[in-house]
Amino acid sequence: MLTHKLLGSVTDPNPVVFEAAGAYVEQASATTLNVAAPTGASVGDLLVCGIMCRSTASAPTGWVAAVQITGASITQRTVIWTKTAVAGDLGVTTGFTQASANRFLGQMLAFSKQGGTPAVASTNSLVDSNSTVAAVASVTGEEDDQIAVACGSAVYATTPMTLNFSSEWTQTSPTSGNNIRLAVAYRVVDKDVVTGGTLTLNSATQNSWPMVTALFE
Repeated sequence: MLTHKLLGSVTDPNPVVFEAAGAYVEQASATTLNVAAPTGASVGDLLVCGIMCRSTASAPTGWVAAVQITGASITQRTVIWTKTAVAGDLGVTTGFTQASANRFLGQMLAFSKQGGTPAVASTNSLVDSNSTVAAVASVTGEEDDQIAVACGSAVYATTPMTLNFSSEWTQTSPTSGNNIRLAVAYRVVDKDVVTGGTLTLNSATQNSWPMVTALFE
């Protein structure tokens, strides 16, 4: 990634570059979730926030829900929100809200592009009912050096939990813990590459995986 950042790609001299991930935050029962901007984000970067919530979610002015889906067994949602960073977004938290107090998790990432801001190229979502392994909602690269962000959430599992993306993805969220229910990851995508992959949970008595992926150019 550093080579791409300094020199660009042979096929795309203006790649999307991952800058940083902010802190992973979770609430067992809340209507507001304060998600930290990544340290190292700059004005003009694209902020991308993965959210898991249990009722209708809202975000402050300027944030756009790029893709979202609701699970099949309960009204659990996984959402990817995006916003072009301005000075007031840096070094602070953003208050996302949901309609009813319940489980609420999130993590924010920052991406850059020389001379501009990355934009959403395509999105995909799916609900996988497998108990411990879910398919990632796939997207297909439209040009070289794009970046895909995938988020998936688990409805229920015994604790402690492990929640792991397959090796194609760079996971920014914790891979284990007592209360993790949201997994966030990214990967570089070249033209005609289908992202795919899986998200695996150590054990579950039931599940309905709301999975979302967004591709940025």
